[in-house]
Amino acid sequence: MSFNEFEKVFLARCEEYAKSISALGTKTTSEKKTTFFSISLPTIKIQFIYSKKRGAFDLPSTIFARIYLNKNTNHFYHIPELLAFLGIDDYRACYFPYIESEERMNCCFDALTKVIDSHIGDFEKIVTTFRHEEMRRYQFESIKGIYSLKEEDYNETDMYVMMIEMGETMTFLQRMTTLDAYYNLCCGNREDAIKKYEKLQSKNLLFDYEKRLLEYIKKPENADFRPITDECFSYREAKPYILNSNVFSFKSLVFSLGVTLPIFLISTFIVEKILSAGAVAHYGAPWWVTLLFAVVSALAVTIGFADNINNVVGDKKAKDRVRYSKILESKLSKDIGEVIFRSFSAISLVFVLILSLFTTSVYDTYIKTPNDNNPFTSIQIKYEDIEKIYYMDARYNVYGDRIDRPSYVLIFKDGTMFDLDMVNTAEETEKDILPLLEKYDLEIIKVDNHKEISGYDEYYEEYYE
Repeated sequence: MSFNEFEKVFLARCEEYAKSISALGTKTTSEKKTTFFSISLPTIKIQFIYSKKRGAFDLPSTIFARIYLNKNTNHFYHIPELLAFLGIDDYRACYFPYIESEERMNCCFDALTKVIDSHIGDFEKIVTTFRHEEMRRYQFESIKGIYSLKEEDYNETDMYVMMIEMGETMTFLQRMTTLDAYYNLCCGNREDAIKKYEKLQSKNLLFDYEKRLLEYIKKPENADFRPITDECFSYREAKPYILNSNVFSFKSLVFSLGVTLPIFLISTFIVEKILSAGAVAHYGAPWWVTLLFAVVSALAVTIGFADNINNVVGDKKAKDRVRYSKILESKLSKDIGEVIFRSFSAISLVFVLILSLFTTSVYDTYIKTPNDNNPFTSIQIKYEDIEKIYYMDARYNVYGDRIDRPSYVLIFKDGTMFDLDMVNTAEETEKDILPLLEKYDLEIIKVDNHKEISGYDEYYEEYYE
């Protein structure tokens, strides 16, 4: 599902909930990354929020709610701080990030509204007993140290609202979802959660709600408490893919290799066979070049066609990666990535096929090899034009290093030369070419290195440098 589809489900559930509690009115506001659904009641306003894309202060595909004790202002409160102010020990989760399916959206919305239903009367009582100003002061005192607020900021409504809009929302979203201590508690690792909360407490970094939560989970009777159900705990499933959102697995890569390798190898084999029809022998690109490009292309295919391949191989983990990748990356970046990787795989195949054109074929009376000046054309080396042959044990590079790689050098009657090192090995020459040259009664001169062959330095500069 896309973010827009999740948004439709979210709004539909909000509409249903508004009717179920006899709302006086509703209002929907949608921004680029966030959708707000406000429900007005006689004394308070509930605002449900669906944060679609990851932002500076948001987690992707997240729902939560804010409470307005005064419907006519922009000042809101988070459910945990209202519960802490009222001294209520209810620590059920009310922030649900990384929602990746309609089923998850529904179960998380149900969990959120159950918390609200349990305390909507308590929130309204803050207003009816005229404690809303006390609540505002309580909120200010709890965050002024964290956000370096001054006393005069308390009366600067715009400044204050901006701070809780940006900083406090981000803080609650993260501390009630991805904070290591809270995550351990949600996973059932109670002892680890207590240790981590106590460490934060020693540094005076806990909110009142978290202090109360720590005391609550330390009690033996609450040893089995977990804030969130498995059905709503999407963050635990998404966590492996948050830093590594690769949408392929070893299984899908093996499948891609099984498809791509034969295509590359068979394609190059067919092209080379066509180009060397009737030849005694032929020498193409090294096999490892084709294999390398096939493997790289298989990786590109695996990424570029991840959804298709995962459906074929039935890889559950890979499908989970794809599911979460839809909320962890934008559609635009995903589409661009697919185009890039699909194009790369096609380009790789074309490149390997072009390499197949660089095939040297040996015939009974001549050798056909690619033209160095124009690789898409070829030249013919007629055996009758050869005057003599050199066999050299080694050559020297431009740095004076000796390279012990033997080869045969053909010297033609017009004085030009051709080093067969460019197309094959000395062993291949002896096996495939020398037998064809026997009837021409050519002299084979053995030398130690290329410096003993007149004119080879100029040849080397032209073809090797």
